[in-house]
Amino acid sequence: LAASRSPQEWARRYSELLAAAGFPGERVTDSAEYQTLAKWQETLGELARLERVAPRLTHAQALARLRQLAADTLFQPRASAEGLSAPIQVLGILESMGLTFDHLWVSGLTEDAWPLAARPDPFLPLALQKKAGIPQSTADSALALDARITAEWQAAAGEVVFSHAVAEGDRELLPSPLIARVPAPATSTLNATSTATDVYSRGDDATGVSTGEVNAAADARANFRANVGTNADANASTKDDTWRQRIFAAGRGALEGFDDEAAPPYALAEAAGGTAVLANQAACPFRAFARHRLAAEPLDAPVAGLDAAARGQLLHALFARIWDELGSKAALEAATPERLAAIIDAAAQAALARLRAARPDLLGERFAAIERERLATLAHEWLAVERRRPDFSVIAREDRRTLQAGGLRLTGRIDRMDRLADGSHALIDYKSGRASPAGWLGERPGDPQLPLYAVNAGAGLGAVAFARIRRGDMRFDGLARTEDALPGAATVGAHRTARQFAADWQALIA
Repeated sequence: LAASRSPQEWARRYSELLAAAGFPGERVTDSAEYQTLAKWQETLGELARLERVAPRLTHAQALARLRQLAADTLFQPRASAEGLSAPIQVLGILESMGLTFDHLWVSGLTEDAWPLAARPDPFLPLALQKKAGIPQSTADSALALDARITAEWQAAAGEVVFSHAVAEGDRELLPSPLIARVPAPATSTLNATSTATDVYSRGDDATGVSTGEVNAAADARANFRANVGTNADANASTKDDTWRQRIFAAGRGALEGFDDEAAPPYALAEAAGGTAVLANQAACPFRAFARHRLAAEPLDAPVAGLDAAARGQLLHALFARIWDELGSKAALEAATPERLAAIIDAAAQAALARLRAARPDLLGERFAAIERERLATLAHEWLAVERRRPDFSVIAREDRRTLQAGGLRLTGRIDRMDRLADGSHALIDYKSGRASPAGWLGERPGDPQLPLYAVNAGAGLGAVAFARIRRGDMRFDGLARTEDALPGAATVGAHRTARQFAADWQALIA
């Protein structure tokens, strides 16, 4: 369970673990249990299908996703062949059409939820749908259909309850105009339950429910059919909160609240999250609290093709392989164009193979060929920048290190470390997006990764820089002890922002 796996592998692993634990066992299951097990297998299948948006997950992440999928799954066993049906059926809108019930409760009928918006078929011309009178193709047809459904609900049982939430946060919610003309009963009739009649209720969900009855079911139904779909003032039916207040009052003694102000402790000895812990704390303390103490992680938005993270991984793997072959400027200059092209092509293939192994669904053959060509173009352009540097040798690539920052013990990875001509070292971080040394400076640096590496590097550090690798914008951007350490890296005195925080290089990295 310690390794990261794909969602599909986790789904298979969970099935194996449950089987090893004896679940579901060898006994014969009844109808409800059989249906529940089938729905569980579907839920595991949904977890497996997350590979396109979450290629690799830890056990904690996979379990959290599975729990969320299970919590979001709507499920109710169907009635068995022996006729043992559940006394309460939870149905969708279309499922309820044409059925009759002993009692019917329709909830969530707010003005913004009912009637539903028009839902034309996206694959058919809208004009043809309108001409053919296809239901729900226009606002008028959708309104007519939902009014008809509402009328069917009203006649589907001897006792019918229409309800809606009264508030969502600080926003007041009003009833749907399709139920606004259903008569609201007088307070004196609220406790009368012997007569099966239509009911209009004020409030449901987490806000409480109010119900009432009219005296004659037939008259109420006739009145409803005569008025459903009209645009009467909805506020006229929402003034009586007596029943909602009664329910709240009755439940006060049964509910007890507890305030828990202590978040899970943070492990200072081995802080999870790397240097992102400090970046999040600098940007927004609550973000750092939520992500690194409460383990609240946002879902990645799906994108077409490679996302920024995948492209960054390719770039790092590409240049790690190239400099593993070359190792120094001398070797770069000595390489013939043919050998250099072969090194770059092999590095691009290795980077793509590494990504495809982790995310096999992401790169098809044609897409991989296009990406391989793009990587080769970037590599040739960037190596032209490296040729303009003084002598150097690459002494570390993708080097994992332990960093100390106050009481925190962080783990990080240096993209690259060079030994310069004067014997000093340069820390280099590959960037294909926007980045600036200004993010290293100030009391709350927004990008503290390289500064942390710098203060932990010890004596001999001569430069810290981004290697900005973007088509048409290939350059180093950073700070250096001397003017000739790296092309594009400024000294502290020459950098407009850096000189506001330190007098010289030693003071800056101290």
